[in-house]
Amino acid sequence: MQSRGLTRGLLISLCFALSGPVPGAKGAGSAPPPEEARRLVVEAFESGRPSLLAPLLPANAKVHLSLRTIGPARGLYGGGQLVVLLQQFFSRCQPEEFRASPAERESPTAPVNLHGLIVCRSPEGKIAVKLNLVLEPFGENWRLSEVWETG
Repeated sequence: MQSRGLTRGLLISLCFALSGPVPGAKGAGSAPPPEEARRLVVEAFESGRPSLLAPLLPANAKVHLSLRTIGPARGLYGGGQLVVLLQQFFSRCQPEEFRASPAERESPTAPVNLHGLIVCRSPEGKIAVKLNLVLEPFGENWRLSEVWETG
């Protein structure tokens, strides 16, 4: 009988754990306005210093990449791998300009699609890469979940 009660208790605990944070609980706050996350992305791409993306990179998750010019990279990559790919790209292509769309979202829990255009100079000439970056609210922060080239 005690075994059945223990099993029921474990199942209830598991259900609570899987359902996510309790509203109002510590750590359940909403992410700040997306402009701060947008600022980090813009600074990283304008300066050619992808390490500035560190606060947006998930520690225990992967970022979905689809990059032809910057990569090649297609699939799920760790945050550190993304930084290395961008460092390699910036070592051969000096950034001159990065334009990004405003960081807008439909609701406080919705992700942000940030459209960007990076223009850089390589030994072969100017290169322009159109990007889409998806930023997701993650607790009280933002997390970069996807990066792909759009054209």
